[in-house]
Amino acid sequence: MLRSFPSRNRCENGGRATEENPVSDPQLELFGPPPEPPPGRPDPLFLDAVRRELAGMLDCWRALERLPEDGRTKATVAELRFHALARWLPEEEARLLTAAFDAELDRLYALEGRDGPGD
Repeated sequence: MLRSFPSRNRCENGGRATEENPVSDPQLELFGPPPEPPPGRPDPLFLDAVRRELAGMLDCWRALERLPEDGRTKATVAELRFHALARWLPEEEARLLTAAFDAELDRLYALEGRDGPGD
């Protein structure tokens, strides 16, 4: 038996909640700036989890001797994710962590350019 779907597209109203659709599920802009963290002080447990996640990501990229075969795509996704998570941290801490992560990516890209396929 085929399942019937509602004829109204949830995206018709831009994902905003309405009386007919009480769930709000907006899609982020693909090329727009990342959303700002909500104002106020985040929960310290959340910040600790963000710090652990960023430290783990940084450790993984530091351990690499070269980019994997599909490394440019993975590096781009990791960079976007890292920078988005770092925005939750205090400004100076975020700046230091993102600079360290960016330095690792620069190191790996330089190795790829020097020792990449065809060199």
